Amino acid sequence: MIAQANTLDVFLSDRCNMACRNCCVALNEGPAHRLAWEPLRAALDLFLDRVLAPGEKTVLFAGGEPLLYPELLLQAAGHLRLRRAAGGPPVAALVYTNGTLLTAELFGRLRDAGVQVTVSLDGGPRTNDRYRRFASPSRGSAYEAVWGRIRGLPRRGLGLNVVLRPDGLEHLLGEVRAFHEEGFKSIDLWVDYFSSWDEAGLGALARFFAGLKDYYAARTADAIPFDIPMLRHAVLNARARAGGRAWWEECGKLVLGADGAFYACEGSLAVPYGRAADQRIGEPASGVDWGKRQAYLERAGA
Repeated sequence: MIAQANTLDVFLSDRCNMACRNCCVALNEGPAHRLAWEPLRAALDLFLDRVLAPGEKTVLFAGGEPLLYPELLLQAAGHLRLRRAAGGPPVAALVYTNGTLLTAELFGRLRDAGVQVTVSLDGGPRTNDRYRRFASPSRGSAYEAVWGRIRGLPRRGLGLNVVLRPDGLEHLLGEVRAFHEEGFKSIDLWVDYFSSWDEAGLGALARFFAGLKDYYAARTADAIPFDIPMLRHAVLNARARAGGRAWWEECGKLVLGADGAFYACEGSLAVPYGRAADQRIGEPASGVDWGKRQAYLERAGA
């Protein structure tokens, strides 16, 4: 069996209550786009029933800010849970959120529906607030708003997503340690591909990972201190490079945009919907053009 995709990224809308400087998706520009339930349900069923992939599949809900539309998110999560209960293929559900709209009640409903909630928080306030900002400056510190929402939540089913940038590494190791000491068992770490990494920045990044390695290794005698999902992608990248291919040529993702169309990767969503219409590779009702998807990925790696 040739794997097509093991992850479906679902972009529920192109609206967000924040205006983060590093966001890789075009948001709050032009007419609003939001997925309707029927094409979303059809896309979930297509992914579960007709997309080839070994092992467990993953559906990742993103945006825009997905918690702007909690009932749509919960409806989708409930559908996945029903499919699992009816003997459908194994599937994990995740939502990536800025956390500013997360409540204890909503977190409980998502967790009960089997959804892992990952909150974007790029360190402490001095690191996080350089890039993560409210669309309305009068709202104040994004860090304080998010931390106030998640401080008292149970840690089971709750993780953090941290983006690494050249000017945000000075205090980040201590901040990641603090997150671990607060009980978080999943802390993802992603290098910001949109930043300009000069030699000084790369040196700081190397020192950060060296310090993280020492901290992590010193705490693995009894158990893994916390999961770092990015490491699995790093292994995939290394294997692809060893085979002479760029990692994105063997990308395991399929993207459903808020316009109801499939795309090969989220890079197509860096411009407002309609400006990358030639990069659409199908729709839930008609299926996916896998040949067009692979051609796109190979052009990206050229």
